[in-house]
Parts: sequence; structure tokens; C-alpha cells
Amino acid sequence: MKTTPRNLFLLALSLLLVSPCAGQPNPNFTYLSEKDPVNNTFVLSVIQAYSGHYYLATAGELFRFDGYTHKRWTYDPDDPNGLSNQVMWSLAQTPDSMIWIGTDNGLNALDPRTERITRFYHQPKDPNSPSGNSIWELFVDEEGTLWIGTDNGFSRFAPDNRQFERICYQADQDARKEVYAFLPAASGEEMWVGVGSDLLLFHPQTGTQFSLAIPGSGNPGEEEDYTIRCLLRDRAGMIWVGTGNRGIFRFDPTRQVFTDQITDTEGLRNTRIRALHQDEEGYIWVGTYGGGLHFIDPATHEVYPFETDPFNPVHENFDIVYTIFEDPAGNIWAGTFYGGPKIVRAAQKPFRQYVPVPGKPGSIPKVSFGAFTERPDGTILIADKKNGYLLFDPVLETFSHHNIQLGARRLDYPPEVRNFAFDKKGNLWGIGRRSMVVLRPGATTWEQFLPKGLPPNGWITNQFIDPKGRHWIATQEGLYQFDASKETLRSISLPGLQQQTKVGNNQHVLSICMTRDGSLWFNTQGGVNRLEPGQDSMHFYPAPASIFDTHQAVNDHFYFGSNIGLGRLDAANDTILFDLPIRETLVWAFLDDENGRFWMSGDLSLHSFDPVSGVVHSYNEADGISVGKFFGHHLKDRDGQFYYAGNKGILRFDPLEVKENTIAPRPVITQIRLLNKPLPIRGSPGDSAKLASPLLQAPA
Repeated sequence: MKTTPRNLFLLALSLLLVSPCAGQPNPNFTYLSEKDPVNNTFVLSVIQAYSGHYYLATAGELFRFDGYTHKRWTYDPDDPNGLSNQVMWSLAQTPDSMIWIGTDNGLNALDPRTERITRFYHQPKDPNSPSGNSIWELFVDEEGTLWIGTDNGFSRFAPDNRQFERICYQADQDARKEVYAFLPAASGEEMWVGVGSDLLLFHPQTGTQFSLAIPGSGNPGEEEDYTIRCLLRDRAGMIWVGTGNRGIFRFDPTRQVFTDQITDTEGLRNTRIRALHQDEEGYIWVGTYGGGLHFIDPATHEVYPFETDPFNPVHENFDIVYTIFEDPAGNIWAGTFYGGPKIVRAAQKPFRQYVPVPGKPGSIPKVSFGAFTERPDGTILIADKKNGYLLFDPVLETFSHHNIQLGARRLDYPPEVRNFAFDKKGNLWGIGRRSMVVLRPGATTWEQFLPKGLPPNGWITNQFIDPKGRHWIATQEGLYQFDASKETLRSISLPGLQQQTKVGNNQHVLSICMTRDGSLWFNTQGGVNRLEPGQDSMHFYPAPASIFDTHQAVNDHFYFGSNIGLGRLDAANDTILFDLPIRETLVWAFLDDENGRFWMSGDLSLHSFDPVSGVVHSYNEADGISVGKFFGHHLKDRDGQFYYAGNKGILRFDPLEVKENTIAPRPVITQIRLLNKPLPIRGSPGDSAKLASPLLQAPA
């Protein structure tokens, strides 16, 4: 798990954090740890205070988190200075730093400096009290006024004079008065308020009111609930209205008309809307009661339900999303109502997963992934080892599957291509286990043939076309060069045969690669063979492992991925050592970023390694990587995007966007100097300590 922001939040609550991504959203949910102290699963509201702390309201406790430690408040009916109820629906902070907590029985104000809680209750005969005791929603406007939505209308509270003012709903004294949502009008002078099933425009200064009923709410059916539960203004100025169980209505405030409705017909899995949010990419996030999380393209109104994975414990019981919050880092926090005893946080924004989503146009199909190849037009060709290949458009982020259409020249068995490569003439060559295929420029069908010289038991494992145009073919029985004009293979002698009984089969070539110095490396089951530029013979480095990939880092040291971990070349002793701090039994493939780090895929994790400092960062499912077990298939495209294939999907990211620890470290005083001389401190770092002498007394 990564060093950050895995401690970003929170504790055994069902809080899911999602990272928005460019293009069609592809959320990834992960959890932190089940050992954190939060033990309540009903997450109802989240805010970040001016101090940077996160506050979490649940149906049992209030939590505060600073990135390292947690503070919790529980309801005690015998404590008049504590919370007034265990169910907390809403949170807000006023400019005086007070944290306001809307509970199921009263409004509470927490002073974060003294941690003292003051209670406010609805008193029917006291106008200077909240409108009701079930506090559904809290909102602070630009003037610092606290707006309070209750089960009996709404109030406002001015912190400067500490006076409550109840707002009388003038349209219908007998109407349902539950208030769950406030939204400032675009003018900044008025406030939209959801009062029951009416959308009210209220002017705080003049008290004038104008209301419109949601279409159909005048005579609702027995099971129909038009109550306004949440409001959102999108970037185009349209107001989105989430309802009790009638889906989403869109309202044009300029024309003051409801324009359309989004329901299960448009793709919502449940029409009980509980939360709305627009992210930095423009997508509308929708939390539902019973249908999980959705996102909507505001331009097309296309609805994308979040697809849960029944085999992923993070997705268990992910049916009710009660609140959605975006933090300053752009992470989306989705608080669930029955999410289970787990802590969940956002995937790192750069990590984009492409996994199969049945019925979703452009989604990646479920295939057996082979190697990546970038085409001249910038699209990515991905081998399907069972049948054909995929084409990925990195701009549209869509996949399409294509079969290899064979012409008259074919064999009596499928090609099962696992690797593609372009030569200098524009021919696209593919290798299967027992055959090769080629698509020539301008052709619409492929040619399949058995290259001459392939040994009877020599399955083809890989291919590589070097800058000189030499076409290398790796097999289980040795290394070959391919002559395209004659379609023949010429055997290349590999050194180290006498060491096979000790180190493995050096004739089983697994992969071929080239390092920055121009050396070709032929990685085998018993070590690695190096062909340096200008040399005719190879040098063999034995290893007690299968070598999958070779890499030359910015410090010009050589590293090896293997089935026993990360190896390095000990040039002085001409050996490969496996003594580096990567806790992986498998290291598959390397890619370089622009910061001097190199990245490697392990079994279930991804690692970045700084060869100069020796610092390693690891990323796994807790960081939003959920494409299953990695293989050796990888690519760095012309834009610097990295691709890694897993058995469940494909991971894509920009390594320069992966940020390490975003939580500032806790300051610890390790030394105090006076007149440039250290003052002695008794005690250990992290403990309370006393100076051995007064602060202003210079040491001897």
C-alpha cells in the first residue's frame, strides 16, 4: 500500500472515496484498514473544517480526523454538554469556527477549541429556536449565516447576534415542510430551498417568496415521493433536483420551468436520490438509496451506474449512498448507509482502470490480454491471445475488438497472436505459439504461415525488431533471427549451456529488450544474455531465476525482473544479485518516467523505484489498482502514459501525476539551539520533555 494518502481518512465506516478521471468516469473504490477506530457504518455527512480536519457524522458517533489521529464524540443521554442524539444527519462550519451538527433531536454546536458542545432545541413557543428538532440539512452562505433545514420548515441563525429566525412558508400552510436542501441562487441575493415537493426561491433581505411545485407532485400516487432531497446547480446554470423516489428533475431558473426528468427509464438503478455533486471534469455524481452510485454526462444525460464487483470486498453492501463530498485534492467521498465495517478511500487520480462492463458501449471486452503495440496513429493495439486484438483510442477511452481475418494463405489452426510488431516497411507482424501472421500495408486480410526452421517443440514466446531492422524471435528452444524475404529462422547460439543444470534452461528465451546503451538483452529461464553494440558475441549472466525483463536506470545500473524478485547486476563480479527492498516474489516489467524513477509490475502490486535514493513506493488495491494479477505486458506511449495489463483489465496512468504524501508530517522537535549551541533535552522524541536548562540560559 502506498505511503499516502492511505491515512487520508477514516475508519471502519462505510466511507468510499472515488477519484474522478478524464473522459468517461471510471471510479475505483478501495479501503484502508479494518483496524481503525470507527465502528459505525452509517455515514451521513462529511465536511473539511478551516483547520484542515475532516469531520464525519454517522448514525452513532461524530469523528474528527487530522491525518494521523482520530477524535470521537458519542451520545450520552446523561451528559447535558454532549451530543443531543446519536443520529447526526448534517454538518457545517460557520466563520467563527464553530462546527454545527444537525441531529435527529436538536441542533448542536461544537467549539473545536474547547471541545464543548452547546445544544439548541425547537421550542414551539420560542421563536428564537430552530423550526424543528430533526435537523436534516445545514448550509452556510457567503454572509456566514447558518441555514437550518428541519422536519418542520427552515430557519436561519446569524452567529454575530446568535438569533434564530424561523421562516414561514407562505405558499401552503398545510404543505409538507421537510427541508433537506439549500442552494444559493446565481444572483447571490436569493436562496433556493426545497420545501417538501416545492422549489422555493427565497429572498433573505426582503423575505419575498416564489415557489414552484415539481410536475406531478400535486396529486401523487400512494407510493410516489416527490420530496426534494438535494439540489445542484451545474456549470451551465441548470438546477438538478433529486427527489424522494421520483428520480431527478432538471429546472431552468432563467425560464423558471422544469425541462426534463431522469428516472430508471434513463438508466438509474433506483430513483430515490440522496446526493448530487458535479466534479471537476463536469460529471454529475448521483447517490441513491438502494441503487448505489451513478454518474451522468451533463451534455448527453447518459447515465453510468457504478458496476460493483461481487468478488471485491470493498463493493459489498454498496447500495445506499447518502452523501457525496469532494475534498481539495479532488477526491470524491461517497458516504454509504450500509457499507459494512470497512474504511475506504479514493484511488489515486492518475490510476485509470479499464475493466469489462457488460452492455456498456466502448467498454473493454473480457479477453486474454497479450502485448501492447502503439500504432502510427496513436491508437494502442492489444493482442487477444485467444482471438484477434483490441484497439484502444486513448482520447475517447474506448475499446473495439477485431478478429484476425485470414486470407487464402492460412494454416489449419488459429493464430492465437500474443505479440505484434511493426517493421520499417510498415508490415505488422504477429506471433502465435506455432505460427506467424503478417498484415501488409494496404491489405485487408492477414497471411498466416509456419516459419521455416522452427524446431518441432519450439513454441514462439516473443519477438523484437531492433532499430537496425533485425527481427528477433524468442522460443522455448532458443533464439532466432527471422528473414522476412525467405520466411526462415536462423538459430543464434546462446552462451552458458554448460551452466544449465545449475541455473535453469538458458535456451528458453522469455523476452527480448533493448537498454539505453543500445545493448540487446535476451532474457531466459536461467539468466540473461547481453549483446552489446558493435559486438558479435554475447555475454551470459547466470541467475537462479527466470528473467522477465531488463532495465538500465538513470544511474546506468542494470536491473532485472524475475520470478524471485528484483535483481541487479554486480558488474564487478559479473553476477546478478537479488538483494533489493522489493517485497515481491514476481517482478515482471519496467518502464522509465521523466523523474528518473523506474516502475515495475509485481504480482498484485505496482512499484516505483528511485535508483539514486533507493526509495520504493508500492501501489496496490488500496490505491485504486484493481485489475487483478499483473503480467509482463506493458507500454509507454508517445504521450508518456503507462499501460500495464492484469488478468481482469488494463491499468493506465501518467506517472508524473502520481503524488506522494499529501498529508503534512506531524512536526517533532528534535533539537533546540541557542547561540548556535544545542540545548540538552531530556526524554525521547515524541514524548513530553523538559529542557535540561532554562531556554534563555546559554549552554556552556
